[in-house]
Amino acid sequence: MRYKACLIVTLWLIGCVQVDPKETAKNTVSTKPADTLPEEKKQVQDSIPVPKYTFEEERDTLGLLDSSVNGIFLSDPKSVLKEIGPIDPVDIPGECECATVYNGDKSQALILYRAYGGRKYEYDVYNVKYSSSFNKRDSSSFLDVKEFKTENGIRLGMSEADFINIYSGKKWEVSKKGGVKEYTFHNEYETYLAVYTFNNGILVEFRIGYDNS
Repeated sequence: MRYKACLIVTLWLIGCVQVDPKETAKNTVSTKPADTLPEEKKQVQDSIPVPKYTFEEERDTLGLLDSSVNGIFLSDPKSVLKEIGPIDPVDIPGECECATVYNGDKSQALILYRAYGGRKYEYDVYNVKYSSSFNKRDSSSFLDVKEFKTENGIRLGMSEADFINIYSGKKWEVSKKGGVKEYTFHNEYETYLAVYTFNNGILVEFRIGYDNS
């Protein structure tokens, strides 16, 4: 009889101290609301250091202004061979190691500067100007085109207003002396340099390429 009484009392005590399963889960497992996870992830991402140049490059130097003339791309021997054919540079003392190509009527010249240490037919600077501005060089290389122009439509004889309209969002270094005005863009990360020269509001020369200075 005493044994039965003790058993009943023991079972009653066990029933009194039982804990709600939900309460048990709450006390034994530490969780955070799901809606806080994205915020924590963002804080972790924000704490990862990002090189400064990444943002500057996207803002100021994303892509090149011009990288080709009549389908001839900078530092691309294949496009040189395709559009011009095999053309070797000539060493002009005190000036350059370059090749000269004329347009159909020989009124314009495209001067290609050999890439330092580059492959055969690799040229990394292109200079377009009126051929009357320098002594015509002997050259058997011609392109059957009326004029030289870049992939963005930059060409000799265009107005300064049309040029600005094409590159309205770019930052320029502008210099002016008399009627001559130069727009310079320098991409220091890609070592790319572009210079556009206007005389009385008309483009008379431009130079694009990789600045190895």
